[in-house]
Amino acid sequence: MDIEHDNGLLRVAVAGYPGLFLLATDPERYPDELLARLARCLAHAGVPPEQPVLFNELREALRLIGRPALLGAHPLALRLDLSVEQRGAVLDRALRTVIDQLEQGSRSRSGTLVRLRYLDGMSVKEVRRQLYLSESHYHRLHHVALEWIARDLATALNPS
Repeated sequence: MDIEHDNGLLRVAVAGYPGLFLLATDPERYPDELLARLARCLAHAGVPPEQPVLFNELREALRLIGRPALLGAHPLALRLDLSVEQRGAVLDRALRTVIDQLEQGSRSRSGTLVRLRYLDGMSVKEVRRQLYLSESHYHRLHHVALEWIARDLATALNPS
């Protein structure tokens, strides 16, 4: 990891993204280790700059889980060099796998939220009641889940 201290600034290069750096003006508040971890996360996000997974696209795709024929025509599926039927099945499987991984990992509550909302078809109100969440906490967890799903889905759809 390329870490430089320069005139009170801490600068960490993000591997794989030339010219992209994390800067901290207060190195005591943001230690080297934290910035290095953030840089590694960015470098391993797997989202090529030219093909990010957009949240709106992701929400639409999540709503279509279980309907591979419709998923095959979705913008995320169009990135796959397969037939329409195959694209839908591959995207459906990828979404389910990513949700399972999210639910099994350190973000299990966000994963459960997404499973209840999109795989089990519960309304936002039902999910909030099931998980004992306020509206604002629901939206925070949902946003975190979408970030993780977007990252993992981009990796699944764009293997390098």
